[in-house]
Amino acid sequence: MKVLHVFYSTLPSSKGSDIRSRDVIESQAGIGIDVLAVSSPFQDPVEMGAKVERIAGCPCYRSSDVDSRLRISEKDQGLMVKLRKMTKLLSFGDFVGTLAAREGPDVIHAHSTFFCAFAGRRAAQRLGKPLVYEVRSLWEERAVMKSPTLKTRVVARLIRLIETHAMRMADHVVVISEGLYRDVVARGIPQHCITLVRNGINLSRVCGGSATINGKRAADWVFAYIGNLSDIEGLDILIEAVKILRERGWNNALQIYGDGPAMDRLKLQARNVEGVTFFGRFNPEDAREIYAEVDVVVNPRRRSSLTDKVTPLKTLEAMAWRKPIVVSSVAGMLELVRDGETGFVFEADDVLALVGTLIRILENPEVLPPVIERAWEFVSEERSWYANAKAYWELYEQLVKNRI
Repeated sequence: MKVLHVFYSTLPSSKGSDIRSRDVIESQAGIGIDVLAVSSPFQDPVEMGAKVERIAGCPCYRSSDVDSRLRISEKDQGLMVKLRKMTKLLSFGDFVGTLAAREGPDVIHAHSTFFCAFAGRRAAQRLGKPLVYEVRSLWEERAVMKSPTLKTRVVARLIRLIETHAMRMADHVVVISEGLYRDVVARGIPQHCITLVRNGINLSRVCGGSATINGKRAADWVFAYIGNLSDIEGLDILIEAVKILRERGWNNALQIYGDGPAMDRLKLQARNVEGVTFFGRFNPEDAREIYAEVDVVVNPRRRSSLTDKVTPLKTLEAMAWRKPIVVSSVAGMLELVRDGETGFVFEADDVLALVGTLIRILENPEVLPPVIERAWEFVSEERSWYANAKAYWELYEQLVKNRI
């Protein structure tokens, strides 16, 4: 079985989606699938001018464009940049098609966004191969959350229509959460054409000896956020909670790892809050060192249609590293965390609720060890990438069989 993956972006980006991409191809290669990948024109190779690089041991072909204005960015790049990106669709489709014709994959697997789906579709039609489209987020809803203007709502509606068309033209759709499954079904995609492959963890990358809260005074615990710094993550709520706790004599450090469009605003907010440190962008290979430094991970996502449908990867990663996790009550988090059993849940968008939850665990440290172990068992038994890879293999085999 040979599969060509079409990605919008890949490593060295440390976004959850790019970590999932690495784990998809690594786990599939690990069970015997012949894997290759291609990335969009909007991401530079690690080494300038490189045409092919290796990710998790698999070849990833770079179609990088020379126009630096089109590089991937979390910031709103404006309508003209979006339109210029659309002009690259045909050339990217040709790039994918030429690569597919040379390599002869059995399946073409495109991953969000629709840009990859359309490019993959051209190659699939050209070769008569099945196309899988994997939906990982709802990009149109992100735009409205950042700036709920009439223009962004109109653009978001258009993107939703395009994404729906991308789903309909695929032979099969993969989603990563229950919320996305319901959303895709609501768009009219038949249930038998949808497969749920949840976010998971490659346990071989997790150090079993990771430091835990055991043997450490609660007053010395380091609280942390690890991930993308965007508005949906609710980090302004976390910083405000720390400010309130400081006024109550709470002295634990808060460390924030990652980069993103909300960085400057968050730094400004934290300017007068003692003990908040921003470490900036990190490489996925730094995970071992980061998790060794922190004790409790907080994911305070704001409630929205998007966060109710999408499950984050970083939460599972923290659980795998045996870190107690504090999360907001958005539905995407509740797919992963059960309050008091595998983590701790506070009411989304409620600063005082977060304050109360942090105080709860600081004053009752004895409740954490069993929660940590149950979270580890959940990840290792239900969210391993080995199981996910087998699910992909079964899907691919069925699609190929249907083509014969």
